[in-house]
Amino acid sequence: MPVAPSSDAPTPATISVVGTASQYPSNQHEPEFLPQLSKRHYAHSSAYVSIRHSTLSLNVFSLEKTLEIHMRTKIEKRYSVLPDTHPLWHQDKVPTVTECIAISEQYGLPLAKAAAKEAIAEWGGDIQGITHVIAVTCSGGSSPRFDSALCKHLGMSQHARRILIDGMTCAGSVAALRTAYELLLGATCVGQPGRALVIACETMSIYNRAWLDHIVTQQTPNLAPTLFGDCSSAVVLSNMIGVKDTERPPIWQIIGAQPTLTTVSGVIGDNIVPTG
Repeated sequence: MPVAPSSDAPTPATISVVGTASQYPSNQHEPEFLPQLSKRHYAHSSAYVSIRHSTLSLNVFSLEKTLEIHMRTKIEKRYSVLPDTHPLWHQDKVPTVTECIAISEQYGLPLAKAAAKEAIAEWGGDIQGITHVIAVTCSGGSSPRFDSALCKHLGMSQHARRILIDGMTCAGSVAALRTAYELLLGATCVGQPGRALVIACETMSIYNRAWLDHIVTQQTPNLAPTLFGDCSSAVVLSNMIGVKDTERPPIWQIIGAQPTLTTVSGVIGDNIVPTG
């Protein structure tokens, strides 16, 4: 005998986006910036001499190809936390990863703080009501660092649960959203309010000098300096339990989050070298 479905069946959990924001630095690099940077530091190298004489030999192919791709992207401006006049671009020595991380923290944290505050303001709730913070960055390598410093700068509760996702490259923001989604599902299962701040901040332009050096010395083209600029973005997610009058209604709802692993290893990754 068929059994009628119970009217007490649990309602599917609702995880919603309730606040969004993005922040860009004030400095912008023109398309000519990267070729000029390359010429400044590698004009006397065998690679750049070959470029000037249009000799496409094996030892020049990587740098020439990278600069060609850079100009063909048609990207008019790339945002950077550093102006064209910053000493980093002019020093003879390639900056170490330690130096780059320090610069990233100096300029990236204010960018992330501004994005987070704007997203929280759009949400309309109390910052002390944020239960989870999921931060993602590839610009630094220390942990905890970016996530804990950001929470301190924002004046958040010491009880907010923090997770730092590092080394995920372009998949990092998706991984952060998936992590926040699953954490809020967990809060829903025990009947507790959950509000997650997801914050991504990248200041990858500071690695342009190191990328160029790696291209020249290792003879390996690299798309990173041709594409990436600096930015920080934030979203606030809610499990819609215990919603206050000041909190805005959902902008979007997240319906499921399913990762898919490829069968090929090394498809995405973040390889650490002495310069970054």
